[in-house]
Amino acid sequence: MDKVTFLHDVNKLPFVDVVDAFPEPIALLSPEKSCQYVNKAWCETFSISRHEVIGKLCFQCLGGLDAPPYFCPHLFVCNEQRPSSFMFFHQKLQTAFRALLVPLPATDGRDSGFMQMLHKVDDTEIQEELSYRDARLEDVQRIAKIGYWDWDIAFNTLKWSAGVYRLFGIQPKPKLTFKTFLDCIHPEDRSNVQLKVKESLENDAPYYVVHRIITLNGDIRYMQEWGEVTRDSKGRAIRMIGTVQDITEQKLVIERLAISEERLRTLLDASPDFVCFKDGDGRWLEANKADIELFELQDIDYHGNPPPVSEFMTQKQE
Repeated sequence: MDKVTFLHDVNKLPFVDVVDAFPEPIALLSPEKSCQYVNKAWCETFSISRHEVIGKLCFQCLGGLDAPPYFCPHLFVCNEQRPSSFMFFHQKLQTAFRALLVPLPATDGRDSGFMQMLHKVDDTEIQEELSYRDARLEDVQRIAKIGYWDWDIAFNTLKWSAGVYRLFGIQPKPKLTFKTFLDCIHPEDRSNVQLKVKESLENDAPYYVVHRIITLNGDIRYMQEWGEVTRDSKGRAIRMIGTVQDITEQKLVIERLAISEERLRTLLDASPDFVCFKDGDGRWLEANKADIELFELQDIDYHGNPPPVSEFMTQKQE
């Protein structure tokens, strides 16, 4: 639908007068998300005239916004043809809004665009929304056994999420420092953690480390950490943020698997008969000691090689 036809249709809509008298800001948008109509409340809220907004993209009609809000659901509404809502904060007005985006009924098989209605969010609603999001974030951390941290390097102050306190098994403290973190790490792993932190700060290398901690009740847990460094305009490290996740169960499974493989290797090597494992194409995957000695494969990488064994013997003789 072209702009002229859309505008013509908007002006003919029987509910336009009702929309214009509505106390909440309302805009009608084309399928391309350009503004085709705004009501009186929209103009008053954002101190903007209809002439200034017609034809502009939706976020440009809000007055003072140079980019879309962090989450814009127009694509979802367009594809799914279902209403969607989201919240955003208008910096210039210092006001939070909840936006409701509704697809307009199609005409002649063509999309007719969207209607967007805004509602000013009061402090109570903001607190309710923040509380809801905090609760969901806490659920995610608990279920995934993960937490996040924020280290202000200049002031050596450290902030932990509730998930980190839970993982490390300690009660929240009024003040945390890098030393607080190091004290939680297993003594045998501290030097490696310090080395990884130093490499990230000095060489801008990604921060990744696996280390153990000792909880207050004496349990040893394995932690995996990821992090990144923020630098100022002169390249100095001023902040480091990251996540920590409990991988104890995964670590123990890997260790048990390694022990099982070692036991199997010992059992196979003790057999006087030669044993080898091959894939579906006959390539050698593994061989026991008797097999290696029989075909003199001690100095040959036979893994992934196809038969016949004579090829290995030829390689050996060369």
